[in-house]
Amino acid sequence: MNAANSAPQTSDIPGPQELYVPSTWNRLWAKMVDGLIVLVPMSFWMVPIFRTVLRTGKVTIPWLEIVLTSIIGALYPCLFIKLKNATPGKLLFRLKIVDYETGSDRLTWAQVLLRVSAEYALTPLFSLGPMAVAFFREDRRHLIDIIARTRVVQDSPRRKKAEIRRILGTILVLYFGVGALYKLLGHKSYNYTREGLVMSLPRSPARK
Repeated sequence: MNAANSAPQTSDIPGPQELYVPSTWNRLWAKMVDGLIVLVPMSFWMVPIFRTVLRTGKVTIPWLEIVLTSIIGALYPCLFIKLKNATPGKLLFRLKIVDYETGSDRLTWAQVLLRVSAEYALTPLFSLGPMAVAFFREDRRHLIDIIARTRVVQDSPRRKKAEIRRILGTILVLYFGVGALYKLLGHKSYNYTREGLVMSLPRSPARK
């Protein structure tokens, strides 16, 4: 039997090792795990803040806490991606980030910073919208992968070949797009002051 025919089928991802198109579900689960890990240190000051918002409907978040939240949220992915090519969530699901053109796991700082910056800029407005772009591509790269010229891969074959899912992708893009418009044009629940960020819950109409 020909050795080439007996070898497992791989994707057309270049690189010194066998790399496979990742599972979109695994990427989503990995993102959720990373979010929970980041929330652990932040919970020391975030929990009291949310308690105050729920109790009074309004709270002022000091700039120091905003800066600490931003630093932790940025250092966590930057250091792990540069040193391990994956965040702990991705490592748990056996995913890693490589260069799009070469498949190399030696990412530049420019790629790492661009990837993290793009996620910081897009996620608050579009939520999981950037991930929905993956359903329009067989290589399952989403918008942040494209911006940073990277790709996420896994070390084992998928159960079935990734297919383009235009209907699902369109529904998700429209859903998160409408959500972004609501955030831009809808009720403004925050305001910037010298003391910090003032957050408030939208008030329900008063009962007659």
